[in-house]
Amino acid sequence: MNQLLESYQLTACKAYKHTKSEQIDAVMEFSLNEKESAIKAWKKICVEMDPLPKLVAFESDTIRIIFKSLETTAVLRQLVAAVIELKKKEMTN
Repeated sequence: MNQLLESYQLTACKAYKHTKSEQIDAVMEFSLNEKESAIKAWKKICVEMDPLPKLVAFESDTIRIIFKSLETTAVLRQLVAAVIELKKKEMTN
């Protein structure tokens, strides 16, 4: 579980740095085996967001969630927390 947590945190950090330096959308990538959790988490948090993030799915090994938001860091943290929470539930079931 710690490795999972670290990988999401690293992804979130990379996305935030990229956004901060270039003032563009944040991008968060998940491998396809995390796709279901990522989509559930995205749906859960985007209910409260304006403007809504776009979800872009690829048939390769990742999906990308693209945000257009001034609260990018907070959104990424929320998404990471939500995905980890869902993965913990899946692992205990």
